[in-house]
Amino acid sequence: MPDAPDPAGRGGPVTRWHHVARSVGEGTEFARQLRYGDHTPQPRHPRRPFEMTFSGATVDTFGVGRVHQPAPVVAPGRTDKGQVIVVTALSGRYSLTLGRDQITGVPALLPRDCTLSADMDDVEIGLLTVEHAEIARVAEEISGLDAGEFAFTGHRPLSSAGARHIATTVGYLERTLRNEEAMANTLIRAALLHHTATSCLHSYPNTHLTGDSRGGLAAAPAAVRRAVAFIEANVHRPITISDICGAARIGPRGLQAAFRRHLGGTPTGFLRQARLDRAHADLQAADPTTGATVTEIAHRWGWASGSRFAVAYRDQYGIPPGRTLRS
Repeated sequence: MPDAPDPAGRGGPVTRWHHVARSVGEGTEFARQLRYGDHTPQPRHPRRPFEMTFSGATVDTFGVGRVHQPAPVVAPGRTDKGQVIVVTALSGRYSLTLGRDQITGVPALLPRDCTLSADMDDVEIGLLTVEHAEIARVAEEISGLDAGEFAFTGHRPLSSAGARHIATTVGYLERTLRNEEAMANTLIRAALLHHTATSCLHSYPNTHLTGDSRGGLAAAPAAVRRAVAFIEANVHRPITISDICGAARIGPRGLQAAFRRHLGGTPTGFLRQARLDRAHADLQAADPTTGATVTEIAHRWGWASGSRFAVAYRDQYGIPPGRTLRS
């Protein structure tokens, strides 16, 4: 098996690869060399021939890649200790399980050194890779907060706009990395890295920034940032205002006032919006022919009343939730 390309470091040439692995061991080792993490594919039909195709390009500390896995497999594993990956299913069936969160249908962010399991069948996935340290550095530049304290706090895009933005970024990188003349220019490369890092920062929940609709967070006090990070990491849990205040290390009255001043709302309103965003993503990803319903998804994200959910959804997205499910 040939070695996977070794990123050349800053100023080096663009490195490209195309490799077909014909055994589980070969695929596992090639993915490890690409720093996609330590994963072991477990074929559902182990007697069938195994094949896994890798292609992509990397430069400096970021890159893009694609993996095609024709056979149905489950792949438990752990991500690289220093690299952040955004994974998008381009075709086929693909779902990720991270703790209690199961993600399908949206680009998922995999922070460094996290445990996960992927379930896939005849799938092609796109991957965006960036060094965690580079994203933390850009986060510090934008927010003024310490890069050493930076972390992503969720795996799903903050909104459908965030999902579209990250997909656009991946397409732009794929096109630009093919342009040899552009990639010979160190200024263009630095701008690409900065663009990639800021796309991740504004598309996924993190300790330093959130999406553009929550731009006041960068200037908010530490207690507000702690509260937001706690909400976004625990949006699927039955958390209370007391839980949020405990994580923020501030009393309810002080937190309410800080949220109104810096984010224009309340902690419970922020939690409600985060759950609405998750419900929207699930409606987009769901297949009504398999029995998925608006009511089921509304209940999953804390709405006891389907009619109240429908009103909130229409107010936010301008269409009924059933239309999103059927589209």
